[in-house]
Amino acid sequence: MQSIGRRLSRLAKAGYIACTVVVVAAVVVASLGAYAVYRRLDGNVSVVKVSGLSHRSVYGAQNVLVLGSQTREGQRAGDLGSNPALNTSNSDNLLLVHLDPAHTHATVLSIPRDTMVYEPGCKARRSVGTGVLGPYQSAIIDGAMNIGGPSCAVSTVRDLTGITLDHFVMFNFNSFRAMVDTIGGVEVCVPRSGYHDPYSGLNLSGGKHLLTYNQALAYVRTRHGVQAGGDAGGDLPRIELQQAFMSSVIQKVNSQGILSNSVQLLKIADVATRALTVDQGLDSAGKLLGLARSLTGLHARNVTLLTMPTITDPADINRLLPEEPADDVIFQMVLDGQAWHGRLPVL
Repeated sequence: MQSIGRRLSRLAKAGYIACTVVVVAAVVVASLGAYAVYRRLDGNVSVVKVSGLSHRSVYGAQNVLVLGSQTREGQRAGDLGSNPALNTSNSDNLLLVHLDPAHTHATVLSIPRDTMVYEPGCKARRSVGTGVLGPYQSAIIDGAMNIGGPSCAVSTVRDLTGITLDHFVMFNFNSFRAMVDTIGGVEVCVPRSGYHDPYSGLNLSGGKHLLTYNQALAYVRTRHGVQAGGDAGGDLPRIELQQAFMSSVIQKVNSQGILSNSVQLLKIADVATRALTVDQGLDSAGKLLGLARSLTGLHARNVTLLTMPTITDPADINRLLPEEPADDVIFQMVLDGQAWHGRLPVL
């Protein structure tokens, strides 16, 4: 087994971002109580029509798909690494966030983007083709959104996990960079050997660094600059780096009292609502506020961060396959709302 989910006491805080990334805007509305602010934030929300979701109330048990899109929209060729394609919309990050009925516990499951899975037939995005593409018996999971948009990504994750999804949240390169800059950058600790990746443009020496804008993006996207367990250039070590980065974000927000500073909070909320794209079930600041209020009892210690178990694809060492039956056990745990106790249950 190449990767197994585990409870990470320090990095568990990272999962809190995944399930509350849309909440910052709602928090500022509640704290300021200003109708004008409410309307302004409401007008910022970007909504995309996504099929295959329940779109139900944010109360009760929830399964939310959070995707990071690598779209180059608004960029020049070569601006973000070596990929010259400007119309791609692969999903750099795939997170399945499960909230228990009381929203006091959460499980965040990272699905490696290199995983080969069954991909159902999807209506093609306009820039990709026409008609229905697929189904494909074996296709890389990050390409589902590129082929058929968010609805195709939702269908693919649902077929993989057997889990019905309720909501969808997406952010892209531009929104990620804007959010990092809004909080004044994020400090990371780099090992003595440093991180050097010509593909993402990352070049950091060992020690502490305050990352902003493009440098922060290169850090969370690097694949060739990190290595874990002999896996260089793959998605698994990158996921660990992203988890550490998100943990640093939470620590900064908590230590500097950002959420208690009304002026700074309003700025963050304005950027956050412009940065995210949500499904029609989260199409207003009011609905986001409902989600925020439902999470008041969720604490970092009750967030479990897991990575879907995978093995190397024998047909391609650069690809992964779901590890069976371990992955099915984890999917069933999410379906049943079963708590994670540091290891898979005995089969």
